[in-house]
Amino acid sequence: MNAVNLGFTGGCNRAMWQAFAEGAEYVWLFNNDAEAEPDALATLVACCEANATIGLASPVVREAEDPLRIQFAGGVFDLTLPVYRPAYTIARGAEWQSTLPERIALHGTALLVRRRLYETIGGLDDDFFAYWEDIDYSIRSAEAGFRNVTAFDTAIYHGSKPTELAPEIVRPHYYYYVTRNELLMWRKRTPGARFRKAALWVLARQLRQIMRMPGYRAGVEAVLAGLWDGWRGVGGSWQPVRRMPLPLRWLLGRHPRLLLSLLGMH
Repeated sequence: MNAVNLGFTGGCNRAMWQAFAEGAEYVWLFNNDAEAEPDALATLVACCEANATIGLASPVVREAEDPLRIQFAGGVFDLTLPVYRPAYTIARGAEWQSTLPERIALHGTALLVRRRLYETIGGLDDDFFAYWEDIDYSIRSAEAGFRNVTAFDTAIYHGSKPTELAPEIVRPHYYYYVTRNELLMWRKRTPGARFRKAALWVLARQLRQIMRMPGYRAGVEAVLAGLWDGWRGVGGSWQPVRRMPLPLRWLLGRHPRLLLSLLGMH
């Protein structure tokens, strides 16, 4: 038991260090709110055993309440644009895995990590604390010459957060971390003009999220704090006393539609 909350990254890093120190060849980072098909882990291990270049592997992630709906079937990144896109169909995920094998990114919901990858690139980046650390880890894996693959013949079932249909029931810390960490990830992977381009898209997306929850002030403040800390490169755990300066909070929090229009992204 950790004396303090180390976040998803810190907890997983401690577990990986311990497991690999004790001789494990693989570690499965598995969310505690997910449920796996009986053959999921065996399928992932067999997939990795068949190809020594695979560093990370994931099953298909299906919606717990609607198993026909796919949450995630692999993703693809492009650091030159920059962009990250998830696949919501097996067909799309399989296409990307076939045509863009060196640019595949995986979610951490049920991520199998190979010992040799861990020994090569280390653990997750603790600056993220939670969310987007998996995309960063996937990019690091690919840059180190490993492949990241989805096993399309097995799945896990995982609930999703209703940030569009019922954003007020999602706790504020989620909005903070996903907002901040997307910016941290692009800041880390794409400095300079590419980061500014990515940051603009993150801003536009989060302004639209603010528009979905005008009465949820705690959620709005969390998004704004995430934008501010992400732009400044502040990592680690969320400290709610850190807030975006008042003039910017007023503009972004009260007038998101106006700002989107000024940016030409409405």
